[in-house]
Amino acid sequence: MAVVEPVTKANAILISQNAGPSPLAGARCDQNFFSVAFLNDQIYEPVGAYLQKKGAKKAVVLAPNYQAGRDAIAGFKQTFKGEILDELYTPLAQLDFSAEVTEIASFKPEVVFAFYPGGLAVSFVKQYAQAGLSKSIPLYGGFPLADETVRKAQGNASLGVITSGNWSIDLKNSANVEFIETFKKAYGRNPSEYAAYGYDVARLIESALTKVNGDTANRDALRAAVRAADFKSVRGDFRFNTNNFPVTDWHVQEVVQDGAGTRNRVIETVFKSAEDRFAAQCPMK
Repeated sequence: MAVVEPVTKANAILISQNAGPSPLAGARCDQNFFSVAFLNDQIYEPVGAYLQKKGAKKAVVLAPNYQAGRDAIAGFKQTFKGEILDELYTPLAQLDFSAEVTEIASFKPEVVFAFYPGGLAVSFVKQYAQAGLSKSIPLYGGFPLADETVRKAQGNASLGVITSGNWSIDLKNSANVEFIETFKKAYGRNPSEYAAYGYDVARLIESALTKVNGDTANRDALRAAVRAADFKSVRGDFRFNTNNFPVTDWHVQEVVQDGAGTRNRVIETVFKSAEDRFAAQCPMK
C-alpha cells in the first residue's frame, strides 16, 4: 500500500507475488497493478464456507492489527455466518499469546480462526497446542498459519491445523509437477506457496516480454501482454479478472504426518475459478 501509488502513477507496472490488499481490488484498482497470488480476503473465504458446511456455529477469530489481518477476518466473516464470540486484533510484533489463549479457553468456541504469518504463526500455533486447546477446539486459518516455511519450527503442534489456499503440492497439473521436482532437486525440500507464486510471476513476466519482443517502452502493449497471462500456472487454470487480481480454484487442506515431518494435504476444493467480491467495484473493464 505504501509503494503502489508512486509506482503506478509513474506508469510503471507493479506485479505482486504476495500481497493482495482489498482496497486495490475495488474502487482503487489500477491498470498498472497486478496481483498474481491472491486477494487478501479471498484466502480465508474457503475456510468460512467449509465451516459453514460442517455446521459450526460459534467461533473466536484473531489476527495482527494491520491491513492483511483485517482483510483476513473480513474474508472469513464473508462466508462464515455463525456467531463470532470474540474478535481479537493483536500488535504485529507480539509473540506471546498467553492472554489470547486464556481468553479463547474462557469462551469455549467450537472453532478458532487465526491469521498469523512467519514467526507469529510459529509462536501462536505452538502456544495454542501447549495450552491443550488443539485437542478440544480445532484451529483454522489461511495457508500462512501452517505453510512450508513455518511447519518445521512448529513441529507436531501444527498437526490437524486446517487452512485454505489456491496452491498445493497435491495439484497434478504438468506445470506444478515440473516445478516441484526441479525445486526439490535444487533445494532438497518441498516448495512453499511463496515459491509457487514467485515461479508464476517469473513465467508471467517471461510470457509478457516474449509477446512484446522485449520492448518495454510500449507500456500499453506490455500491460496488455501481462493481462493476457499467457503462461502455464502451477495452480492450473489461471486468468486475471477485470481488476487484475487472479481467478483460481481454492482448496482446504489439513496438516498431516509425513515421515519424520509434516505436510499439507488437500481435503476439499471449495471454490472453482473463483472471482473476488471486489471486482465489481473496479472501474476497469
